[in-house]
Amino acid sequence: MIKNLFDRGIKVHIFNKRLVENTATDKLILTIISGFAEFERDIIVERAQKGKRLLEYVMNTETANKTCIRLIKDKLI
Repeated sequence: MIKNLFDRGIKVHIFNKRLVENTATDKLILTIISGFAEFERDIIVERAQKGKRLLEYVMNTETANKTCIRLIKDKLI
């Protein structure tokens, strides 16, 4: 998306402080920032999926409270 802006001659400011231009250094910075953003999104998705699976497991047991306490003690939550 930012590459399209550069191709159209548009300059981009990030973090309200820095001008990003179409230089090798700025391309590297954008690549690193994009990589961290993707990593954070993936971690959020993984944690949400893990939480949903755990909730389904706990809700499907007869002794939900005991199971939840055991999982907390086992550091699975």
